[in-house]
Amino acid sequence: MKLTVPQTEFTQSQEKYPLFLAGFGSGKSICLAVNVLNDLTYPGAKVGVYAPTYDLLSLITIPYFEEMLSENDIPYKLNKNDKILKIEGYNDVIMRSLDNPARIVGYQVFRSHIDELDTLSKDKAKAAWNKVIARNRQKIRLCPDRLNIISGH
Repeated sequence: MKLTVPQTEFTQSQEKYPLFLAGFGSGKSICLAVNVLNDLTYPGAKVGVYAPTYDLLSLITIPYFEEMLSENDIPYKLNKNDKILKIEGYNDVIMRSLDNPARIVGYQVFRSHIDELDTLSKDKAKAAWNKVIARNRQKIRLCPDRLNIISGH
C-alpha cells in the first residue's frame, strides 16, 4: 500500500493525539486504517474506531476496512451486530458511534481513532472526545522493535 509523504509522517507520529487535517480525497481514511492496523501489532491491543453515526460506520467505515483487509490478504471476521472486526492473528477493532456519547462505556482499548469529529456540534464533540479517551485504558506491553503491518510510502 502506497502512502504519500504526509500520510507516512502521520502514521509514524509519536504524538499522544495526532490529527490529520486535510481536504476531500486527501487520504484521511487510509491514514486512520493504517494507524488502526499498526496499533494491532502491539500484543493484545484492542483498538477503538469511532464515526458520527452507526449509519456511517455501516455504510462507509466498515466497508472501507473490509476492502482494505481483503486487498491486503489480511484475514478477518466481522460481527455486524456488535460492530467488531476480529483480525486473524491480532485482536479486535471495536467500532462505535459518537452520536450518543453516554453509550461509549463498558470496554477498554489501547488506542482510539475518530473520524469526522468535526461534523458534531461543539458540545457533543467535546462529550464524545472525553468518553473516547476514557476508554483508552488497556495496558499492553510496548515493543519498540515491532514490525508494522503496513508502513512506508
